[in-house]
Amino acid sequence: MNSSEYQTTKIISQIIAGVGWIVIIICIIAALVALGSNSSQYSGGFNLISIIPFLGGIISGFILVILGQLTSAQIDNTNYNKQTGLLMEQILKILENKENSTFKKISKSESHTSQPNSSSVKTLNLTDIPNGFKIISMNINMIEKFIKPLGYKFIVGQNKWTIVHTNGIKEYAYSEEDIKHKIELIAKKELTILKWDSKSDI
Repeated sequence: MNSSEYQTTKIISQIIAGVGWIVIIICIIAALVALGSNSSQYSGGFNLISIIPFLGGIISGFILVILGQLTSAQIDNTNYNKQTGLLMEQILKILENKENSTFKKISKSESHTSQPNSSSVKTLNLTDIPNGFKIISMNINMIEKFIKPLGYKFIVGQNKWTIVHTNGIKEYAYSEEDIKHKIELIAKKELTILKWDSKSDI
């Protein structure tokens, strides 16, 4: 930061404070001299009336000192606030860059891990039904109606299906075979076997 922006004002405030101290010192010396000369003229003691003008000068000097120091303190405070603002701006930019970088890494990782593997898509064999399982007819249009009561969310996008699990984790599918496989896994947890009706699929 360029600290010379208020340098002239700060120098003037320091000069004012310095003049104030000089006025105070001169008035104190003059008051002491006046008291000394009065004491030699009057055997009765000091003549305090003679130092009243010097007291006024001392007070004026202190006022100058206070004004100079207040101005200097105000300038320092302004510079500090400006420096703090610039520092916060730099920190926010760094955090924003890190956040964008992290988001890009997550997006790339998600795109790699979420691609369907055609070799892993399997169709359940309906000829061998385990005990306790039930069979229901299913098609793509009925998926949301099936998984919603189970606490899942189903979002249909363009060439993309999203399943939001009960714990908030999102799972993606990019083909009908892949989404069918994922829904079959959910159904299996509910002791249900799905029989897909291809005529009703989109």
